[in-house]
Amino acid sequence: MTNVPPSAASLRGAVDLSSLVNRAQAPAAPAGAPAGA
Repeated sequence: MTNVPPSAASLRGAVDLSSLVNRAQAPAAPAGAPAGA
């Protein structure tokens, strides 16, 4: 693979953040979950 990402850790962190944000914004999110988190 010649196209290696600059940082797998940064990409992984971005994916984690995206998943957390999507989960927080999902309508199925727990009602007790803090909106600011």
